[in-house]
Amino acid sequence: MSPAAAPADEVTVATLQLIVDATALLGGFGRAAIHLVRPDGRLEAVAGVGDGAECPDGLDAVPKLIERAEPWGRFRFRPADGAPDDGRWHDGDLLFAPLVDASGDLRGLFRLDRPVSGRRPDPALRDRLDLCAEQAGSAIVTALERERVAEQVRHAEAARALVRRATHHVAGDQPVESILTELGEALVTHFGLAALWIQLFGEDGEAPVLAHAAAPLTERPPITLDPRFVPYAPAIASRLWAEQAIGVYGRGERHHVDESNTEPVALAERYLADQDLESMLYAPLGAGSECLAQVTMVRTRGAPRWTGLEIEAVREIGRDLGAILFNARADQRDRELLADLRALDAHKSEMVATVSHELKNPLTAILTNLELAETAAPENVAQVLAAVDRSVQRMVSIVADLRTLGEMGAEDDPADVVPVDLAAIARDVVDLVGDAAGRRGLTLALRCPADPVLVTGHAAELDRVVMNLVGNAIKYSPDGGRIRVGVQPTPDEVVLTVADQGIGIDEEDQGRIFSEFFRSPNPRARAEPGTGLGLAIVRRIVERHGGRIELESALGAGATFRVRLPREAR
Repeated sequence: MSPAAAPADEVTVATLQLIVDATALLGGFGRAAIHLVRPDGRLEAVAGVGDGAECPDGLDAVPKLIERAEPWGRFRFRPADGAPDDGRWHDGDLLFAPLVDASGDLRGLFRLDRPVSGRRPDPALRDRLDLCAEQAGSAIVTALERERVAEQVRHAEAARALVRRATHHVAGDQPVESILTELGEALVTHFGLAALWIQLFGEDGEAPVLAHAAAPLTERPPITLDPRFVPYAPAIASRLWAEQAIGVYGRGERHHVDESNTEPVALAERYLADQDLESMLYAPLGAGSECLAQVTMVRTRGAPRWTGLEIEAVREIGRDLGAILFNARADQRDRELLADLRALDAHKSEMVATVSHELKNPLTAILTNLELAETAAPENVAQVLAAVDRSVQRMVSIVADLRTLGEMGAEDDPADVVPVDLAAIARDVVDLVGDAAGRRGLTLALRCPADPVLVTGHAAELDRVVMNLVGNAIKYSPDGGRIRVGVQPTPDEVVLTVADQGIGIDEEDQGRIFSEFFRSPNPRARAEPGTGLGLAIVRRIVERHGGRIELESALGAGATFRVRLPREAR
């Protein structure tokens, strides 16, 4: 028999008072009282006759009293210690009836004392008293059913209100995080929570806390979620969603807790103690077979246990909000896809315009020089044809770079990857450009291990990366400058570094330097020929190899490019 809170509405109290009055009159007792179990575990007198009847030693003592007392039907009798069995009522005699519900949970006590006759009830009177106890118990059960229906209606209305509010916000394109925060505040109020957190699961399995709501607490510090709970959320929520269950971990109550998962269970135990909480409830949100989020609700120490109706209401809210969340995420994906398509279309238009412009210049030069060739003196024809050749070579270079750029963007590239020695590639490139650098007095300093430094990839593509970065360093360095090329292995990656003492890159341009056809407006950079595609190709190659490229530079202070590639698995 476990205690549970009993209702104490006006109708119930009035009914119980009538029963107490009738019992006292029928049985001839000078004192009588009915105590109900309150949500905080106390026994509270709600109906009485005379000066009432004190509850014996509080709620915790009731199980032992029942065990030691003599059954008199629904009542229990325990004689005073040392009192003779002479039929008389003695000070310290105890006559009470445990009032239980249909589940056997203790809801109250019916206590009688000081019979007017001065004698203990005989068997005939006991039968009449038993009927009174039955009526008191029935009144409590009826009140519980009435309260259950009222609570069910209240939860259903709250759930409908939450769903309507969420649907309205989704229709208004409000961000998911904002919707969850607002709904969390409503749940805190409705369920009497100390705090609530909502963790939305991403496709990568992560579960960041996207919404938090808390009741105003004036007598204690704010309640915070231990970040160590976050990694466990996806697995716990997925299990609960598959079982269509709600998990509760509290002081003296546990529902659907996987005790074999010892780490989060121990963490919850410490968390309740450290934060002085009564319970934690875990509710999954989902749609179909997919679990999308988890709601964690906490109640402060001394708060009532979660009722079955509350748990069922949370489950229904989880289903409804899960469906709305699913639709909201689908709408958000559609909006993001539409934005990506618009950006792609704008990029395509920009590319077409840029390519047209880049090809128009050399074509115009070719046409102009061919017209000049018709009237040029014989000794000038070679000069005109040389200008035409330069324009043709620029067009060939643009087309070749565009083709390479397209190949780098192909997702179904069939080329096989193999272990590639990046140090060997760096040595070959430095040897190849050494003469050109020497003619301008540039010093090329190479630093890399003698042993192979392996990455997985395409040798020709990685050669292009090194050649482009070293070539740019030579192109934009002043005569007599110094260029450093390095290949440095680390436990997880290989770092290629190319650093120069050239003209540098303005901070504003650094965010666009890897974009297609970008040419710096810096006149010193514009003076050097180029298509504006080289670094875009480098970035795509690096990303295709699972790496990243970094840039450190300042205008007039040179530039340092670092390419980080995953190291070949051993």
